[in-house]
Amino acid sequence: MEIRSVQKYWHVPSDSNIYDKGFVGESRMVGVVGASDAICATWFGGKLEYVHGINIMPVTPITEALLPAAYVKEEYEQLAG
Repeated sequence: MEIRSVQKYWHVPSDSNIYDKGFVGESRMVGVVGASDAICATWFGGKLEYVHGINIMPVTPITEALLPAAYVKEEYEQLAG
């Protein structure tokens, strides 16, 4: 259940309908979820690599279930671009 919630509210694939289209274009991952908003930043900075890095740590055997290959492909393209 926790993995499904993370994939729905923290991971933002291009076909997500959870957040505004502007947010979906900006990031593939949420840094902070509030009661009425979501932002792509962390308390220590707003760089995309900070947001993605802090949300995938620690890498453990279950990380493969948390980060499906299709999502990682989209995420990688955004971070590499």
